[in-house]
Amino acid sequence: YHLRFRYVAQDFGDKSYSKFHGYRELTSFFSWLDYCDTLMKECHPTIAAHLSRTFRQNFLEGAAESGLTDLHHAVLVTAILAKCLKVIDSPDLINEFSNWLVGEGEVSEWPLLLALVNNCLTDNHDLTLETLRFFETIIEKGTEHSIDRVVLSRVASRGYCADTAPPRDDDERDRLNDLSIGREREYNREAMKQLQHEDHVNEQITDILAHEGLEPGLRPGDDNIHRVINSFLLLLPRAILSDPVGADYEHYIHDAHRRYQYWLDATSTFNWPADYNGVDTTASSTHSYDSRPEADIHLDEAFEPIKLEPKDPKDPKQFSQRLVLRSRDLTSQSSQTEEEFDEGPFFRMIFKLLANMPSQPYQVNLHLTSIISQLALLPHPNLHEYLLNPTLPTAKKTPTLFKSLQEVARRLTMEIPRLRNFKKIIENTRLWLMSEDPSYDESADHNQLVESLIVLEEFCKELAAIAFVKYQHTLHMQR
Repeated sequence: YHLRFRYVAQDFGDKSYSKFHGYRELTSFFSWLDYCDTLMKECHPTIAAHLSRTFRQNFLEGAAESGLTDLHHAVLVTAILAKCLKVIDSPDLINEFSNWLVGEGEVSEWPLLLALVNNCLTDNHDLTLETLRFFETIIEKGTEHSIDRVVLSRVASRGYCADTAPPRDDDERDRLNDLSIGREREYNREAMKQLQHEDHVNEQITDILAHEGLEPGLRPGDDNIHRVINSFLLLLPRAILSDPVGADYEHYIHDAHRRYQYWLDATSTFNWPADYNGVDTTASSTHSYDSRPEADIHLDEAFEPIKLEPKDPKDPKQFSQRLVLRSRDLTSQSSQTEEEFDEGPFFRMIFKLLANMPSQPYQVNLHLTSIISQLALLPHPNLHEYLLNPTLPTAKKTPTLFKSLQEVARRLTMEIPRLRNFKKIIENTRLWLMSEDPSYDESADHNQLVESLIVLEEFCKELAAIAFVKYQHTLHMQR
């Protein structure tokens, strides 16, 4: 075989990079890996299978495995493994890599997967970041076997879903319709701005749906996809949004179209169900009992008393908010006798990191939400339902993505207004983050709380766009 040497380090020839210790060795290693990968793609299948097994035994099991559990070397080893998996293309090599990671036994028998999960939950943010990057690559390069093991092993049973819909909260609905309450809220300028913001978002969604031929009322599912999009876009109150207008939402829709098509092609040979038996999709779920945004967010009283500096009572910055955590109400009463749903080590780690977003560095939150968006794009009906249906009635104490997002939103809504000049801080932080100026990363003047707000805000737009694109694809398939 005449194999073309094609691996060239990205920084090849840059003297500033070639000075760090181990640069030549690292470049030589990846050049060798590229040679092996190309050889396995072009040689006889029997030879490729043998070479890939040898790679697993001598490198993955013989050298890399111990490094993942050694906290002194885990960051470097994890980064190298993620790069290895990212650059290889040989099916045999990818399969061996995947089998090495997830194994064949029960969850308790997956020591490497559990080690990676534990590495994400340490106080070492560098290790968390590199391990998340590794998980991101595992999903991107995922085989059907690895995705089933890591992601789908628990949601495939639909144990997260309650058998019955929750009772309607008539008292709360009557309260919302009470005219006297409405008049009281009119005196709160911030509350009025919030209501105007909700109306604006609703108009935007209606316009987008109408443009795509999904005007609410034409089909039973159209009203429900409107409700799903509302749930994500109105998760955060207008008062702390960095981009209340949401001008870039359509960009997320175009991006979701492209990425979803990629996953449809990548998983076309997977033996995944097209739908789950007897249950509607996110867009056609009838379990939601209130599509109005004010059923999720109220600005009439505070979560709890918050001591702020005395201000002018007419100051619009003074506002209070109470989030009604509807996902708690959606827990079925009958589910108390049901077996508690175990989301598995991977999703347990994801939800723990999500809950800790306000205390984590920007890069960690960025890669965390990137992983979740990749999962939300996967065309598996159970995973779609579990991640993208905010109105789904759940079994007792079942953690879901939307519940976790609501808890983070609640914390941010309480803590950010306590910052002096918080609106200016939000504005400046967004400008810095969107500029992608490298000097900002090197600066020590970071506000992680506000950075996490902006990540969550953009993430909600992304999830809403993904839900819309997947629903639109479902309609096209039915025509």
